[in-house]
Amino acid sequence: MVFLNPIFWMILLVILPIYYSVKSINVKNAILAIFSIFWYIRYAEWSSLYLLTTIVTTWVYGYLYEKYKNSKTVHAFAWFLGIGINLGILLVLKYNSLLVTDKLTFWVPLGLSFYTFQALGYCIDIRNGNCEREKNIWNHILFLCFIPQMVTGPISRKIQLGGEFLKEKSFDYEIVIASLYRMTWGFFKKIVVANNLGVLVSAIYVNYDSVSGVLLAVNAMLYVVQLFCDFSGCMDIAIGAAGLFGIEVVENFNKPFMAKNVSELWRRWHITLGTWARDYVFYPILLFVNRKTPKSFVKKLGKKKFKKLSTYMALIILWSIVGLWHGADFKYWIGNGMLYAVIIILGEILTPVFNRIIKLLKIDTESKFYEYFQRTRTFFIFCIGNIFFNLTSVEMAFNVLSRIVTNFVSNISNYAFYSSMLGNEKLKVIIGLVGMAIFLLLSVFEVDIKGKMRVKNVIFRWLNYAGVVIVIFLSFILQNGGFGDSLNFIYMQF
Repeated sequence: MVFLNPIFWMILLVILPIYYSVKSINVKNAILAIFSIFWYIRYAEWSSLYLLTTIVTTWVYGYLYEKYKNSKTVHAFAWFLGIGINLGILLVLKYNSLLVTDKLTFWVPLGLSFYTFQALGYCIDIRNGNCEREKNIWNHILFLCFIPQMVTGPISRKIQLGGEFLKEKSFDYEIVIASLYRMTWGFFKKIVVANNLGVLVSAIYVNYDSVSGVLLAVNAMLYVVQLFCDFSGCMDIAIGAAGLFGIEVVENFNKPFMAKNVSELWRRWHITLGTWARDYVFYPILLFVNRKTPKSFVKKLGKKKFKKLSTYMALIILWSIVGLWHGADFKYWIGNGMLYAVIIILGEILTPVFNRIIKLLKIDTESKFYEYFQRTRTFFIFCIGNIFFNLTSVEMAFNVLSRIVTNFVSNISNYAFYSSMLGNEKLKVIIGLVGMAIFLLLSVFEVDIKGKMRVKNVIFRWLNYAGVVIVIFLSFILQNGGFGDSLNFIYMQF
């Protein structure tokens, strides 16, 4: 992954003064576009031709829509180019195993789901009049392959990210320092916490049929912390790297574990995927169903029932797409999609029942206790979903869930077993757990480290920064084998 390659940062540091010494915004964008293309080709190699196809087809799409505003025939052809071809590439490369009996093997390019969804959103926005096409080819290339965010997101909109490329930029010391700070925090979450915590999580799941149910339950929670630190850490690095060039990338997380229900959770977790699915799938489906359903059927069923039925249908399609976006496997469809669709729909249907129970038990829904109950319940549901996400198959996920229920307290304090299970990876586990404790304490108490550091003595401040960087560097060096050898970001595979 580019963020974990020291050469990437060396070249970036060389480009940075050149970027700010250039006055023309178009030249600045051309520099970033060439830099992004170079690094993408370095990793994607020949599969970068798929990205080239997306760049060309969406460029032509925008041109045709603008040039021939009143021609339905041209618009249909443009729709085929911009939507049909790119959606087809995504389906064939990533989902052919769901479409044909014998799976075809393709070299799936890096960030395929991310940049394809971004391209599709761009085309739909042009069609709906929500944005204008990008006339400058370098800006268009940069929108689709801006390297800090194209491989692992966030999924940006033309109206936001495209606007950032048009702003005049000059070197701002405060912005650069803030960006470096955020990148450092991201590296800490990824390298010190996520990678080392992954050693323990992987070791326990490899031996899941031998460990207690309570340990598997704890492990499911540890994996969610690992996943959050990995993914949000990547976002911190991406947003920080973009900030070095004066470009503001949209946020992808907003304290997800403060959510009181799964709908709110997905408005806080992977925000740009949720908003993409809402705007380009959920609302259009509702609109289509309302327009195409015969009024006689609506009248016969009743407007309220029809509204609920159409909403439930749209939710099932939305969550199916969100789940399968993660991969062509039913474990994603269940763990990242249908689990939440079922919970949201059942929650809506059973709301009167829940209200009666709350009234009967005289529960104060405004109390802190009830608020913490809602957050805990939502977190546990998310942990269950990520058991499917993390494990290799649906069968293995159900086996783990079954063992959590049926063998909850067996073999819970066998130190020799745990020691044997971890082998030579104990130091990584200790570092990961200590790092997690630091991360959780700072997050729960919302400690403003940057603010506290700024009022400290300069020497004290930079000694602390140096200490954090050394810990990150040593952790990176330590991760050279065993279960901890997975250095890539988890969401890079999508």
